[in-house]
Amino acid sequence: MLARQSLKGPIMSPSILERLGWVGRLALATFVLMGCNPTTTYRYTALTPSARPIPWDGRAALGGKLRIEGTLSKGTVYQKPFPQIHDTALNVPEMNAEGSISIAPIRGFEIGIRGSYAAYSWSQPSTDGTEPLPSHPAVWGVGPEVKGTINIDKRRRFAIGIAGNVMRYQVPYAEWSLSGPGASNGDLTPCTPSPTCTVDPQTFDNAHYRLFAEKSESHITASLGVYPSFDFTGTGEYGHIFGVLAGHTGFENDGFTNTVSNGSTVKGFLFIPIVGLGYGIDVAPVHGSVMLYEPITNFDSPVYYGPAIMGTIGFDIPLWDSLTNHDPPSKKNEHPYPPPPAPASAAAPSEKPPATNTYIIGPDGSAAEDDGSEQQTDQPGVYTTH
Repeated sequence: MLARQSLKGPIMSPSILERLGWVGRLALATFVLMGCNPTTTYRYTALTPSARPIPWDGRAALGGKLRIEGTLSKGTVYQKPFPQIHDTALNVPEMNAEGSISIAPIRGFEIGIRGSYAAYSWSQPSTDGTEPLPSHPAVWGVGPEVKGTINIDKRRRFAIGIAGNVMRYQVPYAEWSLSGPGASNGDLTPCTPSPTCTVDPQTFDNAHYRLFAEKSESHITASLGVYPSFDFTGTGEYGHIFGVLAGHTGFENDGFTNTVSNGSTVKGFLFIPIVGLGYGIDVAPVHGSVMLYEPITNFDSPVYYGPAIMGTIGFDIPLWDSLTNHDPPSKKNEHPYPPPPAPASAAAPSEKPPATNTYIIGPDGSAAEDDGSEQQTDQPGVYTTH
């Protein structure tokens, strides 16, 4: 405990180091190199899920598609030195295998189920002094998941994806108790090293710990992410790049304690923030993506994560052709400008009324044809036109 404080507190301040002299400095350096894991009555450990984003490239499937995907991820878990009493002591997977099955009832929205698996051999202790799980169990989980894409422009070049899931994990854990002098259970003779008896050489007295119980219990995790993306052409021909802003449930426990507990002491908390960047491409019916990401943690976090990489490959099975896959027909105006008024029809030439013949009955009773000439009648001032 003192050694850890010397790395962060006033013990390593320049003024104190100057007062120690070279002999004191050498002694302090030897003390630090020897380590100082706490010798506590009990130690607890577990194999817990690692923090990682939902494997996705921000682009949901077309409507009527059944999507099947598989993912492998490889991360980094730093094993922290110099634990103190009540520090977290977990075995955390650096590699995970995942699979999902989802269906898209409409374009840009998927609903499905995800499963995750990590073997014990893929894990890394979170700190020095973390006890093992002798049976080398695996941690696995399953749960529902939803993903949706919101297109920002009509060409679908810019989009924002939102994904979330809730998973139920079966988490194995182990309880260890001190064996030898100081043991609370009367086991005053140190146990013989074996898979169920460990020796911690980083304690001053080479403390022995005997396995008390190895069990499993259920824990729930939640994961949520925002995936902005940019398609180079809008057609997916050259793929797209995407970013990740996500959060995942973290875990901690009381790894070094003098208090007996009925259970694993594992607790979950929200959230560990995660950032990442990736590239995805879809060559129907196959699609794939690669993502680089890192959980935002530090030395004081329960688990100190480093950079990680994730690869996903999948394929789509068409079940039906959704109407949402097709853009509505554009209403094109065949006459963008008002048509010119129709030319007035030419007036039909007036037809000459049929010629009529006028006959005038003379005084003698004879008829004379009207030839357009005027003739005087027997009445004064009256003329007729022939």
